[in-house]
Amino acid sequence: LLGELLADSQLLLIAPVLSAKRRKALLETILGPSTPVNIPVLQLLPANGGHHLQGGRFVLWPCSGEELKRAIDALLFGQGRSDPT
Repeated sequence: LLGELLADSQLLLIAPVLSAKRRKALLETILGPSTPVNIPVLQLLPANGGHHLQGGRFVLWPCSGEELKRAIDALLFGQGRSDPT
C-alpha cells in the first residue's frame, strides 16, 4: 500500500508538527529496506529545539520560501532527477 501511495511522488516533506516519536516511525517506514520506493525526504524541523533524526535532510522551520526551494532543489538534483519547475 505504501508503494502505491508514493509511486508518483518525487519528494516527501515531513511537517514540523509531528512528534519525535511519530517522525522516527515515519522515517523508519519510508526509508526502511522493505520500502518498495526510493524517495527523497526533507524534514521541516522546528527552529526552537526540534531534533534531527537519522534519514533524510532537514531545514529549520520556519524558513524563507527561497531557503525551502534551495533545499528541495538540492534533494531532487542530488537524486539525479530533472528540474521540478
